[in-house]
Order: sequence, then structure tokens, then C-alpha cells
Amino acid sequence: MKRHRQKKFRNILLEHIKNNTKEYTILLSIFIIGIIIGVLLINHTSNNQRLELSNYIYNYVSNFDNCKDELDNIKILNDSIINNSITFLVLWIVGLTATLTPIIYGMVLFKGLCLGYTMSTIIGVLGVNKGLVFAISLLLPQNLILIPAILAMALSGIIVHTRTSLDYNERIFDRKKKYKESLKHEIIRHSAFSIIIIFFVIISCFVEAFISINAFKWVSQFIQN
Repeated sequence: MKRHRQKKFRNILLEHIKNNTKEYTILLSIFIIGIIIGVLLINHTSNNQRLELSNYIYNYVSNFDNCKDELDNIKILNDSIINNSITFLVLWIVGLTATLTPIIYGMVLFKGLCLGYTMSTIIGVLGVNKGLVFAISLLLPQNLILIPAILAMALSGIIVHTRTSLDYNERIFDRKKKYKESLKHEIIRHSAFSIIIIFFVIISCFVEAFISINAFKWVSQFIQN
């Protein structure tokens, strides 16, 4: 029974991706463009800003290593849930409007920019080897879940706009009535889909609080040497 449910869920997921391959490709491309912009931005920071970033990262690693036995994983989990919930709440609200699609694309671009800038800063300060170890241990695990969740949530909001716009533009006498019915249906679908996505967001928060942090405990000494 459990295997049947897992297989059914996997088939639904694959069908969803297959039906929206074009849209996911566009969103992923925007996200990658954001990463590239973030990487390029580090080259335009002043020497003072680079020094401040270097001090911040070294202080973070040093303080982390000194206090790693006193870390409160539950507090980290709560902070992560709050921070990520804000992002997804905004995506949900914007998706409900069915008219603010550019904001959704902008949020995906900004998320990529932040990730690219953070990665390039870490590697620039710590070097390729230590920088990659830092990123893989502390940033990668939760983002493997969080980034697909962001793209899926963004797509859901875009679908609200796309489908309701098609109904509104049809040349029928009762198009306003059909538009309202379509919008109501899409809002319910978008909200239900958002609940599913939040489940994966919470999983990513647990990964950050209990897996990424613990993994970074093991490598923090290596980064300092």
C-alpha cells in the first residue's frame, strides 16, 4: 500500500513536470541568470567591502567553531521556518492576484542573485577548496529541496495568471462570469498546492537545522586551518 502511494505520488510529480517543462525551463533559466549576476556583482565591490566580507566570514567560522557545542538547533529551525515562510507567503499572495507575474519572476531572479553572490563571496574569501567545503556543508543540502520548492511555488502563481487570462480573453458573452469562476478555481488550486510545497519547505528547514549545521561542525576546523 505504501509503495503504491509512493508510486502514485511519483507519477503525479513526473506528469506535473512533463506538462510544465517549458515553464520550468524559463524559471530555471531566470534563476541561473540571477546566479550569474550575483557572481559578477562580487567583482564590482570595493576593497573596503571585500575586507568587511572577509572579516565577517572568518568571524562567523571562528565563532561557530567556538560555540558549536552550544548551538540551539531548535532556534535555528524556528528562524529558518520564519525566514522561508515569509518568502513563500509573498509568493502565495502574489500568485492570488493573477496580475503580478513579473514580481514572481523578479523574486526567482533575486533568489538566484543572492545565492550566486553568497557562493562567490565565500569562494573568493576562503579559496576554491575551503569555499566549496563551506558551501556544500552549510548551504547545499537544504537548497536542494528549497530551490525546487521555490520554482514550483512560482510556477503555481504564474499558472493562475495564465489560465484565468485565457478564460477572460475568450470571446463569449458571459466571459466575466467564467473569469470569476476560473479565478476562484485557480485560487483554490494554488492554495492547496502551496500547502504541499510548505511541507517540503519545512523539510528543508529541518535539513538546515539538523543536517547542514552538524555537517558544518565537522568541517569548520578544516576551514580555519
